[in-house]
Amino acid sequence: MHWTTKRPSTFTAVVLRVMAWVAASILQVPPAVAGGGMYPVEPGEQPELGVDEGFLLVVVDSAIQLDGVYMRRDGAMLKSSVLRRTPRGRNLQLMRVPSGTYVWDTLRTPSGMAYKLKDNPEFRFEVRSGQIVYAGDLSFRPVGFDNAYIHATNRGLAAMDWLESTYPDLYRRYPFAYSGHYADPFPEFYRKAEGAAGDARSHRPALAPPPDPGPLPLPVETLWRSERLQGVSLSPGGKLLAIHRVDADGKHWTIDMLDLEAAEAQQIVRSELPFEVMQWSGDETLLLSFTEPTVGPRVAVVHIDTDATGRHHYRQLAFKRTGRVLDPLAEDPAHILFASTAKNGGLLVHRLDVSNQSALDRFRADPAERLNMGLRDERWWFADGAGQLSVAVVVRDGESVLMNRNGDRFAEFFRLSAGAGFTPSALSYDGKSLIGLSGEDREQRELVEFDIAARRISRTLFSKPGVDIVSPLFNARNDAIGVRYYQGGRLVNEYFDRQDRERAAMVAAAFPGRSVSVIDQSLDGGRLILMVDAADETPKVYQLDTADRRAVLIEDTLPWLGTYRFAPTSLITAVGKDGLPIEAFLTLPASDGPRPLIVMPHGGPVGVSDHLHFDRDVQFLASLGFAVLRVNFRGSGGYGKAFREAGYGKSGTLIEDDIDAALAGALKHYPVDPARMCTLGFSYGGYSALIAVARAPERYRCAISVSGISDRLLFFTASDSALTADGRKVLEKIVGDPATEQRQMVETSPVYRYRDITVPVMLVHGRLDPRVDIEHERRMQRMLELAGNPPVGLIFDESGHTIEGMANTERLWSGIAGFLRRNLDPGSARPTIQASPVATP
Repeated sequence: MHWTTKRPSTFTAVVLRVMAWVAASILQVPPAVAGGGMYPVEPGEQPELGVDEGFLLVVVDSAIQLDGVYMRRDGAMLKSSVLRRTPRGRNLQLMRVPSGTYVWDTLRTPSGMAYKLKDNPEFRFEVRSGQIVYAGDLSFRPVGFDNAYIHATNRGLAAMDWLESTYPDLYRRYPFAYSGHYADPFPEFYRKAEGAAGDARSHRPALAPPPDPGPLPLPVETLWRSERLQGVSLSPGGKLLAIHRVDADGKHWTIDMLDLEAAEAQQIVRSELPFEVMQWSGDETLLLSFTEPTVGPRVAVVHIDTDATGRHHYRQLAFKRTGRVLDPLAEDPAHILFASTAKNGGLLVHRLDVSNQSALDRFRADPAERLNMGLRDERWWFADGAGQLSVAVVVRDGESVLMNRNGDRFAEFFRLSAGAGFTPSALSYDGKSLIGLSGEDREQRELVEFDIAARRISRTLFSKPGVDIVSPLFNARNDAIGVRYYQGGRLVNEYFDRQDRERAAMVAAAFPGRSVSVIDQSLDGGRLILMVDAADETPKVYQLDTADRRAVLIEDTLPWLGTYRFAPTSLITAVGKDGLPIEAFLTLPASDGPRPLIVMPHGGPVGVSDHLHFDRDVQFLASLGFAVLRVNFRGSGGYGKAFREAGYGKSGTLIEDDIDAALAGALKHYPVDPARMCTLGFSYGGYSALIAVARAPERYRCAISVSGISDRLLFFTASDSALTADGRKVLEKIVGDPATEQRQMVETSPVYRYRDITVPVMLVHGRLDPRVDIEHERRMQRMLELAGNPPVGLIFDESGHTIEGMANTERLWSGIAGFLRRNLDPGSARPTIQASPVATP
């Protein structure tokens, strides 16, 4: 959540301070607790609670120093200061307070900024008598000068550890309870497990690192090196191809111009900033959009001159005005629609002459000459084919709204937030309709047309039973000419027009067994720019001349991998327990005997899919000699509504059964070794890996969870997906409702089934993960330690849900390689874990 600050008047601030001082003097209690009978408990104190009192553990985690944190109890006249002048980091305080309903009231910074929270139901909680209550860590992260990201996150085990070390007697005497939107049974479960573990509870080793992997046949820094190619853009006439690359140092970006007819390339721009968009204004002007730090968005203009011999010469025109290209105006090559910002912050749209330097010099962005008259608060515009501003994006009540002209006025016709069932992709040439994708009240995601005047979807342009469309294909006039979708793991381009279909068939025939996308084409369709890849082939860019049917390689996006031979991938079909058809992909490296197998479920779980594209994770594992199985289990995206919704609420049950069904097929028909299998996953895949070895520990030798969920109930109180009531409703629909399904969620949570996990486990997590809080790792690690099966793993202090950066990537995959080699190499034996006493949920 973002909050705007309010600075109280000097008079109001003085009055409030005097009132607090007077109240404190009369009641003879510390000023910090005068407002509501809240008393801080010092370490070593053992106060007796009254009949209607409880303890409240206050935790504030701030990225900056805070001047004060205030809380209010329902019915109290004054708010109470529970923390003052807290340093950056995690600050904890135990309070003795009356039972009742409380709310975080205000956060103040040393600069005087005040963030008001009291009217937001997200910050209310209950304190029950006779308990130590914890309402989550109140997290404060500034965003800009006067906004902040504020939310509460359940890190109950970390709170319990602090309480046990700071107030050991109180920790033993009183029950510890989390107070939030959903119940958290873990604290009670953990304390029972602690008691059952006896002496083992006092032994809490640090997370041991994974084994050293030894020499790697495919070095991590080689495989995960960033792609040199950043993008390409073909001139409308199809003669020139602009190629955006990044240097090996990662600090300079270039634009090379390739003359496709002369087969000659020339570097025309070198920059210390990356280019975000390349666009053509006719065949003579290339527009390069970029952002200059502290200045804002900019546009570089490159003009192309052609001499009598046909040679091209390139001139970069000087243009200092900040702004962006709103529309390159395909039918007016000498001009573009240029969007900039006025002094009052409003949007200005002008028709800008980009044909020569003098025209750019004359441009002044005069507000009186702007094209976007008659509307306020617009953020962007879309122009029709004639270059007339047709549809505006306006912010109303915090929502993005689409508006169009209706006579002398503008009318709202679509709310982006409310219209999640329809996703606009483009405005039609005549400006009367939007082309986009919709799955609302449909059996799959389809290509549709939205009539602006009628404010509804008027017709379906393309539908394929059981297949979700990935994206539309457009020509230069923004006419929808086809669609992209996945079939059997490969990307398919399907066109509506016969000539386009013949061209697509030619492309498919030129690259059999590979995924091919037309990423650009000339106006006449005679020259195509293609992106081609496969599971065992790095992405490459080709140009195809349809007249002579000849494809020419432009660039391999990962040329330094050209000497490596990658493992092929086969499509496997299976059937779920209820007859649902399942697709899976088995990557099989070359070997003389059965290969050890890694079962690698994808994240999500709903709406995400694996495909037959080049996958570095998979090929790294294959380079170590491991086969890799990926399964598009129920809930995966791309297979239509029924398949997607079949995954709702099926985590740990039918989703895992689908993986088991695909695994059975792989073991039956391919040379993989059933005695040497591990499971590895990221995010939901990490959860799936842990629950798999809880469900069938005899099947696997090990499990690796990266950023994985260990406690399904915790996901509702420690994730950015659950910060709002609307977000929680979506989770309840897709994941399940903790209020009515707590028992089933406990039974399918690895942390509660820790005693069933008897194989080695590797845990990896980013300390700053907002999606799956590191509390998941902390709980899983602790329970495995109590069971006598301490995991190994890696914690990345500055990483979030995704582990990024070459140093981190190398550390991650080297650790994974070492762990898998220890547990799956032919000489390794199946480990034996001595089970310890356990608690029951």
